[in-house]
Amino acid sequence: MTDYRWRTASEDGFARQAVQYFGSGHYFYFADSVGSGVDLDALDHKLLELYGCEVKPWTRSRNKARGRASVHYLRYGSFITLLSTSGAGPFFEELGEQRDKHGLLTRQASFKDARRESLIVGPYSIRHTLCQNSRVSGGVRTRRPKHHTLVRLNKPTYESLKANMVDRATRSPRGRLEEEFWSLGFYPFRPVIDQLMVTVRAVNRARARQGLLPLDHKRCVRRRRTPEPVFAETTVSKQAA
Repeated sequence: MTDYRWRTASEDGFARQAVQYFGSGHYFYFADSVGSGVDLDALDHKLLELYGCEVKPWTRSRNKARGRASVHYLRYGSFITLLSTSGAGPFFEELGEQRDKHGLLTRQASFKDARRESLIVGPYSIRHTLCQNSRVSGGVRTRRPKHHTLVRLNKPTYESLKANMVDRATRSPRGRLEEEFWSLGFYPFRPVIDQLMVTVRAVNRARARQGLLPLDHKRCVRRRRTPEPVFAETTVSKQAA
């Protein structure tokens, strides 16, 4: 038995750990919310055993070198997720598509690819995608495409937040709006910061049309936050292999 950890302390912690797993090649994921009445501890141990998650890091690396899929498990509350690299193993056997002897599809795959479809947990949307990074050298800007795992506010959360704040832009005092922005509590992932800054600018445009003072973005958007434990357990999680 290892000191493997899977139960996260918050949605923020879940997203932070998912970033680590996607970054280490665990692009394929199965996610589901478990209904009430299910024994979550029993389910945890069943999935950990079935998918071979509780293995030593060197065993995981050796299995990956042999073409076996590496699988990690995460749970926040009743939301469970299995994340896998490519390769042979029970993840694709249990969750992949099935065909009959005539080659006809009898079951659709129930897992998704984070490079094509975002993992949604709480307010966050997590996706491993190609980013067009750029750098200026000698007065010339060059682009260096590179894959990154990005965490944004999911579309419904972002659109609802933006619409609400813009609607109240001219009806609420400046100080109250700044306090509400500051108290939102989202983890300061870079794309989340960008979304909040876009929202602040939209509020300020609405206020400018009425001749009102703009919000101070430094009083609205948190760019740092005291680190919190990722996992609910007190011991430290092993890093993704």
